[in-house]
Amino acid sequence: MIKKFTSFILVGALTFTFLAGLVSAESSNIENSPTQDEILLDFEGHGSFKESTERNIGISSNTMYKAKKKDGHSFLYEIVDSPEEQPFSLLMQTNPDTFLAVAEKEVTTKNVQSVLEDNRISDEVKTDLKKLMKEIEDRNLEDTTVTIYSPELIPGSVSINGFEHQYDSYYTGYKGYSYKDTWMYYANYISDPGVRELGGTAGQALYKKAYKHLIRQGIGDLVNLLPLGWVANSLYDIFGADATVGGDSNDKAVVTYVEGKYRRYTSISWLGDWRQKAIMDYINYQTVNIQKMVGRNITNKQQSVQYVPSKSWDIQDQRAYEMKDSTTFWDERIYNYYFFDIQFAAPW
Repeated sequence: MIKKFTSFILVGALTFTFLAGLVSAESSNIENSPTQDEILLDFEGHGSFKESTERNIGISSNTMYKAKKKDGHSFLYEIVDSPEEQPFSLLMQTNPDTFLAVAEKEVTTKNVQSVLEDNRISDEVKTDLKKLMKEIEDRNLEDTTVTIYSPELIPGSVSINGFEHQYDSYYTGYKGYSYKDTWMYYANYISDPGVRELGGTAGQALYKKAYKHLIRQGIGDLVNLLPLGWVANSLYDIFGADATVGGDSNDKAVVTYVEGKYRRYTSISWLGDWRQKAIMDYINYQTVNIQKMVGRNITNKQQSVQYVPSKSWDIQDQRAYEMKDSTTFWDERIYNYYFFDIQFAAPW
């Protein structure tokens, strides 16, 4: 009886240390106030953090962390001086003041099959990943990188006296329910080229035409056409007056875009199960490359933008809650771009 009781105490102590004690006073490193590019976070348990309003920290704390943005990202943060024994060092910003512990997995054409066989990754993520990686391989997009960020990837499973204990990372959101996100991010993706013909008698009119540049996003059975405000409406506005446009039947503008984009998959804990109920996109950056080819003269221009979210990006938990009993999910993925009346299919 004493042996069983002692074993119970050991399991309880180790489990508590693993699940709740991932921040330790000895390694917290909150002895100095955060710098201007750092934020201070309060640890709330289950891998969830809240941004603190306190800036002047003079003592160590076992519930606080300093973090700063990961290079090249809008919503990913790295913990400053993360303890070696801690199973995570990366946080995703799930809401304006809420952060969730995650781990990352870079996906390449060489390891994609093992990722697709990983049962920690949802079927929806795998479907999108398979489509994206096929295009990367078929088009030989060597500079395009793909990374998955998820709390499910945290190496937090331990065995104590034959019992398996899994670190569960989630955040409290809309109406007090529990939520978790998985994000897929690609960088340096370049589209296939699209062509706007400018040759012949209609060339000048097409060159000066004011185009409506659009994003097509699906929301359930509906379609949102969101105007893109960062690309000038006409080729004339970009390149200036050019009386030679249309003088050659082969005159044209060739358009491509390069971007980095997040895809967010949000799940809600409902009726004892995690249900993935909202998917949406966020353009981290995009550059539209326009090449004007008139006669033998070629001129290149670029139009760039950063930070274009889906309309529901900041209320993803509400959208997941609204769809919790549905057989489908809230769909705010980007399906197409339209530049100069040229349609570009999004890669996933």
